[in-house]
Amino acid sequence: MLGCAWFILWALLVTDSPLTHPLISEKEIKYITSNQKMDLRKEIPPIPWKKILTSIPFWAAVITITCQNWSFYTMMTDLPTFFSTILHFPMAENGFFSSFPHVLQTLVGLIVSAVGDSLIRKNIFSMNFVRKFCNSVSGFGTVLGLIGVCLSGCDVTMNKIFFIFSIAIGGFAYNGQNLTLLDMSPEYAGTLLGITNTIANLTGFITPLVVGALTEGKNTLHQWRIAFGITASLLAFASFVFIFFSTSDKQDWADQEPSSDVISHLPKETADQRKKYTPMN
Repeated sequence: MLGCAWFILWALLVTDSPLTHPLISEKEIKYITSNQKMDLRKEIPPIPWKKILTSIPFWAAVITITCQNWSFYTMMTDLPTFFSTILHFPMAENGFFSSFPHVLQTLVGLIVSAVGDSLIRKNIFSMNFVRKFCNSVSGFGTVLGLIGVCLSGCDVTMNKIFFIFSIAIGGFAYNGQNLTLLDMSPEYAGTLLGITNTIANLTGFITPLVVGALTEGKNTLHQWRIAFGITASLLAFASFVFIFFSTSDKQDWADQEPSSDVISHLPKETADQRKKYTPMN
């Protein structure tokens, strides 16, 4: 029911461009066009597949998102099993501690995103710094939390604290790797996200298989430590990759200007608006 309600709102309120939205104000248009490089043309050049697939920053984003998805799916699908079989949580308590940290993660993401955007807008920090800092806090913070879990043994209270921390701190990624593809290429962000999600979401069935293989027939704390250690190692690796190889700068293969023929065929109203609201880098 919620999905259907969302779709109705989407169909009624979403348009291809802010400039064609019936309810948008001039103030909103100025705000959007001053904060992202918008392309108002009806057509964009063919997707530069070769340049995309040989782009180091793109693959850095793919690796980072894939490893973070590994962590997400480990927490989401396997944590309830750990709580019930190792820590012996009652079902109600298990459900609460398997879901509540994700609510905290959302709140952390909202706060961090607002603060990060404010710092970028005020030119206190560059976009690159904010993205890498937030992603590093998310990745290395989760790693520290999982190390804490591994060292907590069967101490229920400490396990709760470290697991809540490990998941909630992941909210920093909302202003980190989650936005990198849009930063690199607003025009092709949908295509880039499609490729990335196809690869990253494979972890949704790989992680349960790995954890299952590790714990089948020997469901011990030691085996779970191996599972959490694998997750922590992948997150640490991805965080370093993101620091050294990612970027929020728009890529040269994405910055392809429309031809004069394309601009000349734009509707007069859109063409006038294009001149009026010149996109800023």
